[in-house]
Amino acid sequence: MPERILVGGHTHLQFDRRAGDLRSVNPGSVGLPYHDSTPGTAYWALLGPDVALRRTRYDVAAAIAATVAAGDPKADVITGLLTAPPSVAELTADAERLEFSD
Repeated sequence: MPERILVGGHTHLQFDRRAGDLRSVNPGSVGLPYHDSTPGTAYWALLGPDVALRRTRYDVAAAIAATVAAGDPKADVITGLLTAPPSVAELTADAERLEFSD
């Protein structure tokens, strides 16, 4: 029987986990990953027939220059996140302070 794999996105966190008989995979993020690692690391996945989580280095200065050249109104915020991303502990603490309601 083929493995059941759910591939998600938009969490900015790379993972490969199991929940019962379902495998849940998130490739991560190319530009704004939530990981404790060197800035300029893109997280992605190679899919099929299995899943292989990957990391690739990229030029942060070139990414910032492209963001500024594109006229992105949040270029200063993106620059800060690309050069000094928050740690996983900081992100977790921030998320735990939030209150959700319906």
